[in-house]
Order: sequence, then structure tokens, then C-alpha cells
Amino acid sequence: MYADDEKAARKALRALLAKVESGRPVSIGRTPKLGDYLNRWLDVRIAGEVEAGHLDESTADSYRQMIEGHILPTFLAKVKITELTTDDIRAWQRERLKTETTRSTPENPKTYSPRTVGMAHAVLRRALNDAVSDGS
Repeated sequence: MYADDEKAARKALRALLAKVESGRPVSIGRTPKLGDYLNRWLDVRIAGEVEAGHLDESTADSYRQMIEGHILPTFLAKVKITELTTDDIRAWQRERLKTETTRSTPENPKTYSPRTVGMAHAVLRRALNDAVSDGS
């Protein structure tokens, strides 16, 4: 929190405390970029679900593979989570559908299928829904 003088700082502190006491979400620090949030989501939320027996290890592995292979290497990972728009997600989907796979060769170019992009989108949707329900 920053204020120009002590009086303004005390006023801002009272407002912040009132927000906390009322149970409303309070942002702490800087807004994370989507890529940072997704890494934390995998390491904390998903790992916790695996440990608790609510999620299979293989499902967590596929979530990680989708995030590391299809979201983190793209522009989408650099967008602040609070500034993410549906247009960003649509642009990301279009980009992924045009991106050549690792099995692509000059003689036989291959791009990601709609099914693969759809699966990556489903993982992204799950993470964003968790962020909303957690108040992140």
C-alpha cells in the first residue's frame, strides 16, 4: 500500500481492514501473469488434489503437459490474469491451430489438431474456474 502522507495511509489501511473483515477478496501484491498462476496452480492446487486422492497422477501429468506445451510458450502466459480476455483466448486458440507440432517436417508439415487445442483449452478453463472460486 502506498500513500502520499500518514493521514492518507491510515485511511487506506482502514479501508483495507474493512474489506478483509467483510470477507471480500483482497489482492496481495502484484497481479500474477497467467503463466505464473498456472505454475503455482499445478504445484499447489493440483498436487494437493493428487495427494488427497481426488485426482489421478496421470491426470495431473496431462494437465502439466498441456500447460507446459501449449500455454507457457505462448503470449498468453505473459498476460496478467486480471487483464485476460476472451479475445486473448480465441487468438491463442487460432495460433495453436496454426503452430507446427514437434513431429512436423518440411516434407510433412503437421499442425496441432482441434482436439489437442480443445484439451489445452479445457485445462485452462479448469485453472481459471479454480482461480475464480478461490478468489485469486
